[in-house]
Amino acid sequence: MVEINPESRIYVAGHNGFGRLGGDAGIAVPGPYATHLSNRQELDLTDQARSAGFSTAVRPDAVIMAAAQVGGIQANNSRPAEFIGANLLMQSNVIESAYRAGVKKFVFLGRAAYIPSWRRSRSRRSTC
Repeated sequence: MVEINPESRIYVAGHNGFGRLGGDAGIAVPGPYATHLSNRQELDLTDQARSAGFSTAVRPDAVIMAAAQVGGIQANNSRPAEFIGANLLMQSNVIESAYRAGVKKFVFLGRAAYIPSWRRSRSRRSTC
């Protein structure tokens, strides 16, 4: 098993997105790791060449894949191919570039939401 230590370089793809793994609150990776972040203006993960170039330059020891194009229920219903296409490109590019860069650890974060069609209103979240 490969261990990640304080000198490890960790790349977090999608740190400002839905999972909020970064930003002003700081990264949710405990420890003094060398964390690499990039927003979508700096690195378009749907661009295979740029994704590969980033991984080659940074040489991360670990990648946390949290990037995705999201837009809510209405957007997903009206443009489903756009969302799945962009997400498959990002995932494929990050996984392939991580593999080619020799990444030792890869964490893929995913989230799915499902609201039955028979349900007219959104579910309420309770706090326990």
